[in-house]
Amino acid sequence: MTYQEVEAQALQITPEEQRQLIARLMQNLANRAETAEERRQRLASIPPASALLGIGKADGPPPTDEKICEDYTNYLIQKYLK
Repeated sequence: MTYQEVEAQALQITPEEQRQLIARLMQNLANRAETAEERRQRLASIPPASALLGIGKADGPPPTDEKICEDYTNYLIQKYLK
């Protein structure tokens, strides 16, 4: 049976049966030990922290507190007066 067939059948059962199915699937997943290969595959899609260095770096110096306050005030004025 394909995933699509299982999904289609699961959507046709009563809500109580759906809850029981979800509980059974969650119990099965909790009892199932993850293999090293499964863990490697799951973690392969997560970029390493080194790839995120500098992601928020700005071109110039950081804004002052007064500039942030002014920008936020202008944002609120535009948001609520339009």
